[in-house]
Amino acid sequence: MAEHLNFPHSRALGRSLKVLELLSEKGGMTDQQIALALGYKLLTVQQLLAVYRHYGYVSCNAKGVYDLSVKVLDIGTKYSQRKRVNDIAQSFLRRLSLKFNETTTLGAIEGTDLIYLEKVESSEMLRFAPKKEQRITAHHTALGKSILAHLPELELEKYCRNVSWHAITAKTITSRESLLPKLAQIRKQGYAICDEEYCIGVRSIARVILDKSNYPQYSIGIWGPVERMAPN
Repeated sequence: MAEHLNFPHSRALGRSLKVLELLSEKGGMTDQQIALALGYKLLTVQQLLAVYRHYGYVSCNAKGVYDLSVKVLDIGTKYSQRKRVNDIAQSFLRRLSLKFNETTTLGAIEGTDLIYLEKVESSEMLRFAPKKEQRITAHHTALGKSILAHLPELELEKYCRNVSWHAITAKTITSRESLLPKLAQIRKQGYAICDEEYCIGVRSIARVILDKSNYPQYSIGIWGPVERMAPN
């Protein structure tokens, strides 16, 4: 682990994190109080605080007292919500896997990737099991397509502009023009299928999970060999 810390600016990054940790523990402090508590030069602290303010991570009142902003609290809240979703999903994935004896997964899109957040593996000898936190181009997967099908139009267009349309198998979708009709069909039927588009011999089916505002936050799906996963 230590060898990964030997890169340019690693010490500066470590010092900057110490400032945030101090504010989280002590609350509002002036730049001089922060410098004294951490043993940093006042100029260094002032520079770090200026960066934090620019990106919205700290606020400063008229008396020059700095504190963590609402943005930091929002990050913590989102993490707590995601952790809760993962915990709930794990129980559901387990029941789903037991019912069908196939690998079940929970995923979300970040950028142009589908990230696997949770999984429960099949007990079958022949099975497909993506690694937790593994990233796969979203439209190569049923989970990703089920989310893409429900994205707001502007977000979907951004995805189509930024994604790489490379082929993994002969069945991989390789253009915006090919993807959009597939997404329309997914919206109509209520679920997505990945039919050997990422891996030959593997088929999956997924359904989107919408939040209170009908935004597609997550997707849940089942993976298995084509011999056991009927296309219909």
